Amino acid sequence: MTKMLTNSRNLLVSNYLTSSGTSVKGKPRICKTGNAKLRRALYMAALTAKRKVPAFKELADRLEARGKSGKQIIVAVMHKLVRLAYSLLKNQRPYQPVSA
Repeated sequence: MTKMLTNSRNLLVSNYLTSSGTSVKGKPRICKTGNAKLRRALYMAALTAKRKVPAFKELADRLEARGKSGKQIIVAVMHKLVRLAYSLLKNQRPYQPVSA
């Protein structure tokens, strides 16, 4: 890796809304900026984490209750995964899941 990550925002995982005035509304899409291979890997990891990891499942359920779309929920889980990975690397600690 030639550039060091200074924070988790360097990975540019986000979504955007497409709209034109009040009549044309588009579904949220995942932004195409950033590393495509990393985005694909995070997307697949987010799908699994959303189903298997209790903390991510709670996040997904909470966002679904707020009326967020499926892609918005996946991007939020991707963001949480990125922040978690960055924190673990920065502090050099192993992952310790919070038990409910």
